[in-house]
Amino acid sequence: MGGYYCETYLRKNGIPYAREGSYKYYLETLSIMNCLAEESGTPIKVDAYIGKYQNKEIKHITYNIDRLLVSSYKSSPKKAFKNIKNRLGIFIRNNAKIELSIILSSKVRYMSGFFKYSSLDEAENELLSYLNVDQNKLNFIGITYYHYSYLKKSLDFFNYRETGVRR
Repeated sequence: MGGYYCETYLRKNGIPYAREGSYKYYLETLSIMNCLAEESGTPIKVDAYIGKYQNKEIKHITYNIDRLLVSSYKSSPKKAFKNIKNRLGIFIRNNAKIELSIILSSKVRYMSGFFKYSSLDEAENELLSYLNVDQNKLNFIGITYYHYSYLKKSLDFFNYRETGVRR
């Protein structure tokens, strides 16, 4: 009936497998992580990854974390920005000041092809040019890349095209 997350975390704990139940479990987990980080006496940052979220959820999520990784899996920086623009607006409207990083996927159906013909600097500069309008309202700390093995293949191809040298 449910997937791995549902069976392993929700159903075992008697939590209904629906957005409300999984969201409450997610918040509880973030709260526990935040408490453990504070109690440790060492400077541990609590990161959270989110894909899609609603306006009312952001305040609760950001209360318990230091850094948020927001996914935008598209095939170019322009499409990635269009995909995430409205979601970034939620942070601005909620005056969320936590550190924020955008995750780009280097899998084949997403940015892999783009990275074969453009450098990471080009991709980041393009995405940052779109973000420039709102960047002063966000605590944007950079871009995170998902799936290193795909990224490495794309970058190796890009470097070969640029230099003629295989790695």
